[in-house]
Amino acid sequence: MTSLHHRRGPAALRAAAAAAAAALALGLAACAPAEEAPDDSGALIDDARCEANREAGTITYINSFGFGRPELFAAQELGYFDAMCLDVELITDTQNSISYVSTGRGTMGSVGDAGGVITYAAGGANITAVATMANGSAYVILTKPEITELTQLEGRTIGYHTKLPEVLQSTLIAAGVDTEQVEWINDTTYDPTLLITGQLDAIQAYRNNEPINLTRQGYDYNMFLPEDFGVHGTMNVYIANTEFLAEHRTAVQDFLRAAFKGVEYCAADIEACIEIIASEAEAAGQVYDREHQAESWMITNGIIKDNPWQGGGVGVQGVEQFEPEAEMVVAAGLVDEADIPDLAELVDEDIAAELYDGTTLLWPEED
Repeated sequence: MTSLHHRRGPAALRAAAAAAAAALALGLAACAPAEEAPDDSGALIDDARCEANREAGTITYINSFGFGRPELFAAQELGYFDAMCLDVELITDTQNSISYVSTGRGTMGSVGDAGGVITYAAGGANITAVATMANGSAYVILTKPEITELTQLEGRTIGYHTKLPEVLQSTLIAAGVDTEQVEWINDTTYDPTLLITGQLDAIQAYRNNEPINLTRQGYDYNMFLPEDFGVHGTMNVYIANTEFLAEHRTAVQDFLRAAFKGVEYCAADIEACIEIIASEAEAAGQVYDREHQAESWMITNGIIKDNPWQGGGVGVQGVEQFEPEAEMVVAAGLVDEADIPDLAELVDEDIAAELYDGTTLLWPEED
């Protein structure tokens, strides 16, 4: 059964507490007290935009990466969403994020890369890409230490999760691997030590996750990066339900603005950022490895910082950025060429770009 952990922003929590107190004072009367109007005293946007954002209702972000998006929890805890007059609910640990967003049960979510967005959209998902965090990939291939060339994987096993990302399929092809000679294993354990125990010869991995675990345990391995073979990918694409985006564009845009502000905060003070996430995770009853997460975020932030799209700010994206991965998903046999969606409709080029003056995030200051 999917585990959903709900977290509401400070304003929402205060409103809920006030409502509960009012009910208690009335002796739990048959008629519940009317919900208090949102407190917009800390809003940093004009009244008209604030009202438009309130009319959007709750923005529910569906996340498949647990507490792995620190910018969002920082934005929530530090009041960045409140400053944009947004009521945000973060739901973690569901494997059905695309389905939730596509059907409108969720508002926004994330996909690992542009190729994933294209693949889901080709399958009928009702989503629009609104921001791409980096024009570089976090996917890597890890192998046993004795494998020093990817061509040595022919006749051996590679573990993947549901489907091998198109960027890694392209990496293998670019390295000269005959993928028909590879034994493919759908690994549902997500356990990188399968390399060490000998059960797998190579695995799909994120450079900001599995390598950290293996290194900390003292295990040797080799890591192959897509860019070393001339393959260029993307990382962490924010998506929105297409109808919601059309009806509440400013709310989606200001959600991104707050998220990008969260990126700035976490990049400037990783320890404080990690403490915010740790408190959220531990409140949900989860064990949170601060050291691992800090190292993971530093790697992630490095990919973001070093790979902007056309020199723009964090999250800025473009149709041309998605085109190579559209070709990859076709070459990998994941999508028929005829089913590739219109990228001009799938990718919103303006919503993130409008948040910047050059590379400076436009964040309104208090009067």
